[in-house]
Parts: sequence; structure tokens; C-alpha cells
Amino acid sequence: MIAMVSRPATGSLRTTWVTPATRWLSAAAALIAVVAVITLHPPQLWLAIIALVGFVSIIAGSAAVAVIAFCQNRALR
Repeated sequence: MIAMVSRPATGSLRTTWVTPATRWLSAAAALIAVVAVITLHPPQLWLAIIALVGFVSIIAGSAAVAVIAFCQNRALR
């Protein structure tokens, strides 16, 4: 959570409700980033490394929010 630009006041997703819109948006962002990593082929190695680092950070952050949101939704049932 420290690396995320926008974080809840509590500092943790454990005690913060994640809305359904955020859940689906973060899942879609992670999926789009995975597809981008697989399909994009930059012409130079340094561009590929920068893109990979950026996409991996998007995947990690989005996937973390999505997993917490789906777990919260499941706990309510």
C-alpha cells in the first residue's frame, strides 16, 4: 500500500470497503496490462525493460486490489 498513489485513510485494504466498480476496474486493468506485456514488442531492449517494469507494477497493484475486493464480497455472503 505504500507504493500506491491513492490509498485509504486507514492505510490498509483489510479494513476498507472496496466498491464493486473498483473491483471490476482493477481486475480489468490487471488483465489489460497482462495482455499488453504479452503482445507489445518494443524495438529496443531498454524500452522493453521500462515497459515491463511499468506493466508489472500495474499488474501487482491492480491484482492486489481485485483480490481483496473479491474476498470482501465473498465474506459478505
